[in-house]
Amino acid sequence: MGFNYSIYCFLFFLISRSVLTGTDPFYLIFRVRFFISDPNSLQHEQTRCVNVLAEFGDYVPETPAGYVDKIHFIPDQDKDFLFKVESLHPQHKGLSQSEAELCYLNTARTLDLYGVELHSARDANNPSLWVGIASGGVAMFCNLVCSSFFPWINVIKISFKRKRFFIHLRRKHGEVGQQVVSVSMPNSRACKNLWRSCVDHHTFYNRKSAQAVSKTRSVPLYRKIIGDVMWNPVIKAVSTEHLETKSLPSRSPPSTPNWRSPRMRHDFRSPQPSSVDNLTNEMSYVTESEDNKEADGELLLVRISPDQDGKFGFNVKGGVDQKMPLAISHVNPNSPAGRCVPALLEGDQVLLINGRDISEHTHQQVVMFIKASRESHSKELALLVRRKGNATTQLWPEEMPPPPSHPSGESLEESMARLEKGLSSGTLLMQFEKLYRKKPGLAMSCAKQSENLDKNRYKDVLPYDITRVVLQAEEDNYINASHVKTEPAGGVLHYVAAQGPLPHTCTHFWRSVWEQGATVIIMLTTLTERGRTKCHQYWPHPPEVKDYGYLQVCCHSEECNLAYVTRELTLTHTQLGQQRSITHLQYVAWPDHGVPEDSSDFLDFVQAMRSKRMDTEPLVVHCSAGIGRTGVLITMETALILMENTKPVYPLEILTSLREQRAMMVQTSCQFSFVCEAILRVYRERFKPSQTPSS
Repeated sequence: MGFNYSIYCFLFFLISRSVLTGTDPFYLIFRVRFFISDPNSLQHEQTRCVNVLAEFGDYVPETPAGYVDKIHFIPDQDKDFLFKVESLHPQHKGLSQSEAELCYLNTARTLDLYGVELHSARDANNPSLWVGIASGGVAMFCNLVCSSFFPWINVIKISFKRKRFFIHLRRKHGEVGQQVVSVSMPNSRACKNLWRSCVDHHTFYNRKSAQAVSKTRSVPLYRKIIGDVMWNPVIKAVSTEHLETKSLPSRSPPSTPNWRSPRMRHDFRSPQPSSVDNLTNEMSYVTESEDNKEADGELLLVRISPDQDGKFGFNVKGGVDQKMPLAISHVNPNSPAGRCVPALLEGDQVLLINGRDISEHTHQQVVMFIKASRESHSKELALLVRRKGNATTQLWPEEMPPPPSHPSGESLEESMARLEKGLSSGTLLMQFEKLYRKKPGLAMSCAKQSENLDKNRYKDVLPYDITRVVLQAEEDNYINASHVKTEPAGGVLHYVAAQGPLPHTCTHFWRSVWEQGATVIIMLTTLTERGRTKCHQYWPHPPEVKDYGYLQVCCHSEECNLAYVTRELTLTHTQLGQQRSITHLQYVAWPDHGVPEDSSDFLDFVQAMRSKRMDTEPLVVHCSAGIGRTGVLITMETALILMENTKPVYPLEILTSLREQRAMMVQTSCQFSFVCEAILRVYRERFKPSQTPSS
């Protein structure tokens, strides 16, 4: 079987003309990075490479020879190859396109080293040593034969130092001492590339909620709450990447490695359609806003029951895969959607479906959520929508909805019960959506001055004049950074919340670090995500030294694990002859879309950050815009200190305080839900009183 390489590729990056040699036309070869471990478990059509059967259908004896000559299957194909393709075509009859693709994938995964990314290593005793990375873990290959295998479940840390690569393994029962496997790489760059690839594979394949999806029969997707259908909060929101990999093997690997064993099945399934009844997939392309900015508007809760045919009578468009918010595109006036009170209108932006945040879901996922509501006991669909045009463009403080009142003297336990109830019912997310994103009345005039416009990464993410960090200079004293303070339990936490430096603002960034007396920098993004630059690298590779104006930065060490990187730097003021040690912590486990599906790594990172914090010094914290992930981290640390002092925790109040100091802190309801669930998790695991059995 052959296949057609007609692939439509959407590039998220620009290719420099300097890297293209020769004359046009130029040909780009796209390779598979992550391989499907079990094609039979795919829930959605993933492949775009179609074999001959899917291209031409069943073989017809009257077809003249050479009918596949014009199809390009593989590089440098010859007549013998094409003849073999034609001879194989009649052997596969009666398969649909999707079944033919599945048959091809099942055959492909039986090949040697399928899905294994090989990295050359060095060993004095074995010159042909390779490190292989795949869905199940890391393996060592001698002469391309697997000699040892370390599943992800047994790997607790992956790190490197210069040219040495280390795999730290979980101790087996009865063993003492740390179990570490070490190999030597050709150079430090190759070592770092291997580590980066391990992080990428581990992140892609090991989504914990894959187990939850595979157990949907034992864990209900929705449950009754006061007459409404609410999605079970245990089922977390998933990103686009997770939807595509939710059926991959769970974290637990087989007891023995088997790189080649195919699990062939013949109960082929066609991909499910992406629409439900009269819901249509209306593709639309809009400019993607980096801060997911939403227009102001009235929030309405619309309840709809389906008609006797199970239809609601409206169409939707949008989703994270279409790069636009989910909105109502059409409403049939004679349908339940057109007759309900309040009525659903075209243009309404959908925020919640049955209490579930859908801001990071694809169009097809949303359709599935709507369809599932018809199968519930009440069959009612509850939509929280934002209706444009019915609200003022901005609310002044006296017009803002008052924050929810809390009984005086409420305990930590009571506040956690309130938080859990608000999350499960969806009311907390509704209150989050009503908060102002920018505090009315606070000017941002300095950031908007013509000489400062190019120093802002995003044109609508700007610091308030009253809280901006002012550099010590008569001129050129602007940086997109804000002073942010929280006061949990009588103490004061001081942060410098900044955007990710641009190539021409790295000097400004290091000036702010020096002038604010900071010794710890927290970075919550990778340099690029989805092919887009999120932050310029403002530090040198170890052991290099780089000058930023009169400041000099030397990187001494770089220690990496699967969640974050720790760097030790020295910052030198060359004019004063003074030095300062800087610790740089970079969190690398935040997914490109949405939020982490499990808060374990994030909470470990927060603890590592707190161990480095000096009481009197500010923490310099940045992501890309300096508002989303930065706001999540500040909210989390503030909540931790409140819990440690047995004080009640109210995330909405913390967030309101943050937005009074830097606009739009904690950008999305998905981020807000994540930090609230992380707070609840810490409370249950560390602070919740144990239940003593009654006598």
